[in-house]
Amino acid sequence: NNNNDDDDEADLHVDAMGHYMYLEGMEYLMVNTYDVHFYASFALAQLFPLIEASITRDVKVSIPVTHKSVRARHLSGKTPGNKDIKANDKLKWKYMMTGEKSAWRKTGGAVPHDLGAPTEDPWYHYNRYNIHDTAGWKDLSCKFVLQVYRDFVALGHDWDFLIDMYDTVKNVIHFALNNFDKRGTGMIENEGEPDQTYDAWSCKGVSCYTGGLWLGALTAGKKMAELLQKTTDAEFFTKTLAKASDEYERQLWSEEGGYYHYDNSNSDHSDSIMTDMLAGHWYCVSCGLPGIVPEDHAIKSMQKVHEFNVKEFGNIVRAAEDVRGDLWDNRPPVALRGAVNGMRPSGNIDMTSMQSSEVWTGTTYAAAALMHLLKLDQLAMDTAQGVYEGTYRSYGLWFCTPEAWNTAGNFRSLGYMRPLAIWALQWSMNMRQEAPLAILPRSMPVNDVNKPPQIGFRQSFSAYPQSPMSPASPTCQTTSATHSRSSSSTSSSSSGEESEDANSLATPSKEVASRPPVDPNSFLMATPKTGEGHLSVSSLVLPSFGGSKRNSVGFELWRSTALMKQEAEESATSSVKPHHQRTKSWL
Repeated sequence: NNNNDDDDEADLHVDAMGHYMYLEGMEYLMVNTYDVHFYASFALAQLFPLIEASITRDVKVSIPVTHKSVRARHLSGKTPGNKDIKANDKLKWKYMMTGEKSAWRKTGGAVPHDLGAPTEDPWYHYNRYNIHDTAGWKDLSCKFVLQVYRDFVALGHDWDFLIDMYDTVKNVIHFALNNFDKRGTGMIENEGEPDQTYDAWSCKGVSCYTGGLWLGALTAGKKMAELLQKTTDAEFFTKTLAKASDEYERQLWSEEGGYYHYDNSNSDHSDSIMTDMLAGHWYCVSCGLPGIVPEDHAIKSMQKVHEFNVKEFGNIVRAAEDVRGDLWDNRPPVALRGAVNGMRPSGNIDMTSMQSSEVWTGTTYAAAALMHLLKLDQLAMDTAQGVYEGTYRSYGLWFCTPEAWNTAGNFRSLGYMRPLAIWALQWSMNMRQEAPLAILPRSMPVNDVNKPPQIGFRQSFSAYPQSPMSPASPTCQTTSATHSRSSSSTSSSSSGEESEDANSLATPSKEVASRPPVDPNSFLMATPKTGEGHLSVSSLVLPSFGGSKRNSVGFELWRSTALMKQEAEESATSSVKPHHQRTKSWL
């Protein structure tokens, strides 16, 4: 980190798990871009849930940090203009879309846009994105809360994970409420700027996208508070959710049109039909939570998306191809090219911005996943098929699926992160087969709610020094961590500072200590109704991927996870450290 101690940055915490990053795309060189990872993370949540949880952990660590370093930092200690930088310089960014308006690179309390760039120092220098000040983005806080609950589900309802995350979840919700609820309605509002993942498509006031994500975050926050018996928090979230839901329905629902308007700004495009209008509903239903809107409204809305953003848009593209004379031999037999982001009720594409007129491959898959969860099967397949037709049949983009394309087939940002949302469709299929990734939560009697079993997340990670929880304590004591790149981490708590070996394991419970060895050849369990195979690995209960368990790639992935987890459990009573505790990068 350039050995600069004056940056007021949180140093990276170190543990046996290591850290994982992946690029937003070939053109956007930022890692773990969180507004986009929201969609893509369903791939990691199903295939590598511990890696997904590690990203959530890293984002959690970054949230309280105020990052005051300069806009572009190089090993030479100079800016791109070759200007010398003193160690104590605290320069604010000047963002591309706001001219002279400047702000800190990362504001404390705000969820980061990304965890850095490979050209700088990821996990230390947050927010390489320099188009907008994302501290004002309305979707990032909501997406953090929803992903925490989704990861809790994907990890097999891991109580350690939930307890470690809860205080941050609560703080993030209050950060959004205090900064973005301008009228005291309980609903966060957009400010007439592109202040969410659609960073070139403005909205103002109550909007279907960020407003829906907010309802989803409150729903997830309420559920987490109830699970942890945080009665006061649960009551607050319940009241706020009720107020915000009433505002959302009153401001945006069109009974005549049968969908939620883009926003309530009364602008020329405020009644546009947005493919991603119910992203919050999709996430909640995917996690087994109540939906944010009445089910009949959700069904009508997604039928409207299919009719306009999928079918009508496909007809527009086909007509444009006819005009251009695009009659190649492999032309798709159907007029499907995905779901365009915005359509006007008149049947025309919303041309308000570049992004409103684009198909986003990832949000198309997300919409298809929601349609499937609503049992609109043919509509879901039509929607998803359009991305296949565009990627593999029309535009020749094999193995480099882009973020977006338009009616002319012009694409943007190859090898993009968001299309990994196709795994959200797989997730929805698992749920429809009554084989969700986490079948049932572990038993947690009410009288033991403050002493959850010492198994799962912390054991899987081998060390989790940021928020140590004493089994004898009635509550989880969340602490501020002073991170280090050395092999140990120092945590400060209400009782003072204490050092903890990053390789140490939490004291195992009697359940863990007495558990018989895992038989890697007996992971398949049959569900009562379907007989579908499931992989049950300690607290991880996950579906098999079909076919022979010996030949299934999915089975082998989970088999590896199971063996590593067993090794972690055995090490709790052994003086010999397993391999994944002897190396810092065992992934």
